[in-house]
Amino acid sequence: MNLPPVDRKTVALVAAGVVGGYALWRFLQGPSFGSVALAQAKEDLGVTQSGDPSRVLQMLQTYGITSMANWCAAAVGTWIHQAAAAKSVAPPIAGSAGAKNTMEQLQDPSNPEVGWLDVAQIRAANGSNIEPGMVVIWQRGPAGSWMGHIGIVSANLGGGNFKSVEGNAGATGGAVVESTHAISSTALLGMGYFQDGHLQKVPAGARVLMPPPDAPQGFMPVAGVEPVDGE
Repeated sequence: MNLPPVDRKTVALVAAGVVGGYALWRFLQGPSFGSVALAQAKEDLGVTQSGDPSRVLQMLQTYGITSMANWCAAAVGTWIHQAAAAKSVAPPIAGSAGAKNTMEQLQDPSNPEVGWLDVAQIRAANGSNIEPGMVVIWQRGPAGSWMGHIGIVSANLGGGNFKSVEGNAGATGGAVVESTHAISSTALLGMGYFQDGHLQKVPAGARVLMPPPDAPQGFMPVAGVEPVDGE
C-alpha cells in the first residue's frame, strides 16, 4: 500500500484525539482528485496553439480530433484523464470536446462520483462553496446555444471572485491561462465537483479505456474563445 508522505502535524493530532477518523481517512487517501486535476492543468500554463501546437493537438486527440479546433473542453478532459491515471482510479467522467457536453456529465444524478452546483446555489452562498479543483462552465453566445467555455477553479478569492485555469483562452486567445472571474457574470452556469469517496480504484499501470471520439463538428473558430459575458 502506497501511503502519502507523512504529515507529522496530522499524525500528532490524530494520536492526541484532536482529529477524528474522517481526517485520518482523508490523510491516507492523499490529495483530492480535484486538486490533482488542477495540478495537471497548472503544468500546462503557457501552452499555446501558435508556434508549437503539439500539446494542444495532443489534448484534442484525447477525443479523436486530429486537426485544430476549439479546445477548452478537450484540455479539461485531458487533465481529468491524467489525474485519474495519477490517482489510479477510473476517470469519474469521460469528458468531451464540448464544454456543455462535459457539463451534462457533471450533472448526471446517476453518477455518484460527481456533483453539481448551479449558479443560483453558488450566488446564494456568495461563492463560499467554491473550492479549487471544481470544474466551472460558462455560456457562450446566445442563451441556450450549444456554445460554452470551461476551466478548473484554481483559487477562491472570496467576495464572490475566483480564479480558474482555462485552455483556448487569454487576451489573444489560444492559450492556457489563469484568469480571475466573478460569480456575478451572467455567463456563469455552475460548477461540477468530484466525490473522492466514490471513485473506482484500478490497479496501478492498468489501461484505462479512453472516451469515444467526439464528432469533429460544431466547434467555434480556432482563434480562441470570445470573452464571456460580464468578464
